[in-house]
Amino acid sequence: MKSTIRAYALFFSAAAALLAPAVAAQPAPQPASPPPQPEASVQHTPPVNSFVPYDAAAEAQKAQLRSVEHRVPASSSLCPPPYHMTARDGCQR
Repeated sequence: MKSTIRAYALFFSAAAALLAPAVAAQPAPQPASPPPQPEASVQHTPPVNSFVPYDAAAEAQKAQLRSVEHRVPASSSLCPPPYHMTARDGCQR
């Protein structure tokens, strides 16, 4: 265990020794200058809207079909007939 800690310590110190000259050689940060002003002549074109035909009758039919697809009868049971649910065994005949 001690040899592992010594190995990590040696690795860390070697990395610090190699990186320290690179960090020290970096120039001092310069004061921030104001950002350049964008050119005033830039013009953006509006997006082109394409017309998508809308058929109200077809949309009503699709909505009706969607409502029928997921309809569950109010008297639905967890077990389909001829099975019935028992407390101990689940669905049984």
